[in-house]
Amino acid sequence: MTETDGTPGMVNSARHRLDALLSEWSSFEECLLHDVRPVHFGFGVRMDINHVWGPDGQVRPDALERPVLVRLFLMGVQRLEFTGALNHAQLADPEQLDWGLTEIAVVRRFDVPDLVGLAVEWESERQLRVCFADFLLSVPDA
Repeated sequence: MTETDGTPGMVNSARHRLDALLSEWSSFEECLLHDVRPVHFGFGVRMDINHVWGPDGQVRPDALERPVLVRLFLMGVQRLEFTGALNHAQLADPEQLDWGLTEIAVVRRFDVPDLVGLAVEWESERQLRVCFADFLLSVPDA
């Protein structure tokens, strides 16, 4: 426990590491949520984000064909919420959907007692929120 707020040290460390990660990866703005799935018998969630930006600061022309997956392993998941916010046209004709539905506006940390909160947000009301204890990061080789 920390002396200041009673939050376990592991959680505070994860919060600081997540803040640094989001800063380093520009909050994954305009990147694509590639996959989300439970892992380790539901103890965790694996989240794959296709980092679409090239070293020149431009979207890579092969971003869809050759995804560069940044993989987050969120561990000790206590809550997982997804709001699809699909409109009538999307529900009526899902064959018309494309990669744009997965284009992230921002990934941010939010406050939640005794855990770490991560929100993936889109430009609509669509969002994914996860509350967890710790995380690991796997990035592709340069």
